[in-house]
Order: sequence, then C-alpha cells, then structure tokens
Amino acid sequence: MNLKLLLFIFPTVVSTDIIVELLKIAPADTPQCFREFRQLIKCVEPHEALINSALETVNEETVYNIGFMNKALQIGRNVSECLGHNFTCDGTKLVVYGLDYADYIGKKVYGDVFHCFINAQTFELLQICQRDTYEPGPTNQVEDVTVVNNITNTLFECVARKMYSTPSCTVDRIVSLYQAGKALIDAAFEFYRWNAKYPVEWEYDAGKYCDN
Repeated sequence: MNLKLLLFIFPTVVSTDIIVELLKIAPADTPQCFREFRQLIKCVEPHEALINSALETVNEETVYNIGFMNKALQIGRNVSECLGHNFTCDGTKLVVYGLDYADYIGKKVYGDVFHCFINAQTFELLQICQRDTYEPGPTNQVEDVTVVNNITNTLFECVARKMYSTPSCTVDRIVSLYQAGKALIDAAFEFYRWNAKYPVEWEYDAGKYCDN
C-alpha cells in the first residue's frame, strides 16, 4: 500500500522534493506546458516546505492521525484552488486530477467515517484480505480495467465483511470507505496507464461513486 499515494495521489513521488518531482510529472516541454508548469510551481511554492515535510513524515501512523492528514489535505485544497482546472497539457491535468481525487477521498475518510477507519485498522484488514484473495494471473492483468475492477471488488468485499465486527463501522460508514477505496484504485489505475504510455482522459467524476 503506497501511503504517499493516499496523501497526494502522486504514485511517482520517490523523494521529498516536491518541485523536482512535479517537473518529472509535468515537464515543461512546449511553450504552453512551460506556462502551465510555471502556474503549477507558483501555486505549490508557498506550501513547498510543508509538503516536503509531510512527504518525509508520512507512514501508517500518520495516516491514522486525523489532524496531520486534514492539514495535508488542506494544503492540497489550497493548491487546487490556486490552480483551477483550465489546462491543456497532460502532466498538469494529471496533477489537478490527483488533487481532485485526494480531496474526495480525504473528505470521505477523515470525516464521520474516520472512527471506523481507525478502529477497524483498515490498512491491516487490507493486507489480510489482499493475502487471502490474491490469485496470480497474467503480468499484464493490471492493464485491463475489467480485471482491476473484479480484483478490487473481491478485495473490498472481504474488508467490508471483516469491518462488520467493529461497533463504529456502521453500514453507511463502510459504504463511504468502499467509495473512497474505489476512487483511490481508479485514480491509481489511471496513473499507472499514464505512466505506461497509454492514452488517458483526465476526468474526475464523484457521481460515479453514487455520491449524488
């Protein structure tokens, strides 16, 4: 489980220098992309020290720290509000898409649902269910959205069943965590496809998770 992915939805982050990593994600390789990258850096720079510190600090303990995570998510919202959504370059759109998904997932997990999330020790349940439900398949199976959805549904149904024994995990809270988890997997799948040079449409839609 990539905890930095949960925090900022940037699966390619490997260091604690966010500006360096953003240049890898959104390269300024055309005049238009250079202008968009400058806008991205302009919005990130006021929060650079805090973002780098968060990336350096994040682990399973901090993911269960609601104060830390809400501060991190607020930084993402500040960057997103500064950026807006009017971009044409793939790398910049990826960042905006990631921030949208991070906000959706964060509001789900770190609101009323948090009591279930922490009391059920959700990461531990995911690891148990991943071990119990994993079935080896073709190495290219993660390229197939149907296969990914089937694996995800099996995994999350296992987690949901185990959550029922936790008093704070009401049906509504379990459903909300399911929606957050599905959104995380969807975002990660699109980032994987982008990294593997597949065409990707960066379109965020919370309505697809029955959040109307």
